[in-house]
Amino acid sequence: MKVKMIVTDLDFTVLHSDRSVSEYTGKVFAECRRQGILTAVATARFYLGAKSFLDVLKPDYAITNDGTMVYEGEKFLFGFPLGKDRANFLIRRILEGDPKARLSVSTDQGVYRNYTRIDYVTAPYAHMYTSFEAPFRERVYKVVVEPERPELLNAYAEEAGCRLFRYRDENRYAFLMSEAGKFSALAVLGERIQVELEETAAFGDDINDFEMISRCGLGIAVANALPEVKERADAVALSNDEDGVARFIQKRIL
Repeated sequence: MKVKMIVTDLDFTVLHSDRSVSEYTGKVFAECRRQGILTAVATARFYLGAKSFLDVLKPDYAITNDGTMVYEGEKFLFGFPLGKDRANFLIRRILEGDPKARLSVSTDQGVYRNYTRIDYVTAPYAHMYTSFEAPFRERVYKVVVEPERPELLNAYAEEAGCRLFRYRDENRYAFLMSEAGKFSALAVLGERIQVELEETAAFGDDINDFEMISRCGLGIAVANALPEVKERADAVALSNDEDGVARFIQKRIL
């Protein structure tokens, strides 16, 4: 197949485990641009949380926030918002059943949280503290929860009519619109820029990359991916710490 676009996840896929991008990977992405192959990043991170990596990779497009917000450069193109009523319902239900749950709510303006601890995920983000006592009036794209009672979450997702998934090896769960996700965003983007999914190569490691890897023309899992992701992939590249994405691109696509 002729690859016209490459899309890759960030954490544990194109990023090393220390959250760095190698110089080699940067050069391979630059060579893609030189040869006219479009590139995109598809990440769970909010745009500002991915910005330092986007500055190195310089992709044409950024699918952020688990596919709920899509950018061309720094320009916002489209998104899949939860809707204010659904988001406010979820926040209220989560905190009623689990008052100590840690919440992150992504909006047009940034990320709101009810905690202040900074870690590798939260540090780069434009984030604001809130107790979530007042309802949101901004457009909400994603609600992430670190619960003490995860057994309650499936019922909330069903009541709200949205999808729920857990991040790999973390006590963190995301609520999105039922039609949202990295693959959905990629499909809409492909229609807009006239690139078929069959002409797209997708790289990933986690369950939120599963659909993208299994439904694009070429789906590649890195060696450190979840077993179920590797099972559905067309190929398995070297691990993230071995620059598996860049080496696969150079050897098999360029």
